[in-house]
Amino acid sequence: MADMTDHHAISSLIANMHWGVRAVDEGRQLLTSDRPVRLEFPLRSEKSFLTLPIAPRLLFLAAKSLRGLNRLLNSDLRVLVERNNRKVVRQARQLLLLRTTASGTGYRNISQKSRSPVFLTSFAALA
Repeated sequence: MADMTDHHAISSLIANMHWGVRAVDEGRQLLTSDRPVRLEFPLRSEKSFLTLPIAPRLLFLAAKSLRGLNRLLNSDLRVLVERNNRKVVRQARQLLLLRTTASGTGYRNISQKSRSPVFLTSFAALA
């Protein structure tokens, strides 16, 4: 995301999107990584949206259209979390984090365990 925001045209597109935050309920959590931004469709597309986990149970949402943002805010939460986690897992290069304590103070880098598809898919399915 740092590279994206260094580019004026890209940062302007993101700044002009409709923003929101979606809370994730108990029993589900969002993964994060060294590449946590999920971008769907090119930024100039009317269908464009991006997501970014900002806490284990909070997901930042940005959509090109208000209709797109409302769709994300009202979509099936289980599906939204699972798709987001899968994308974060696929994009991770060196770091993939999972919250390990209820208080949110402990995190574990699960990418060091294994990069096998079965292992990573099981963590992506935490939705």
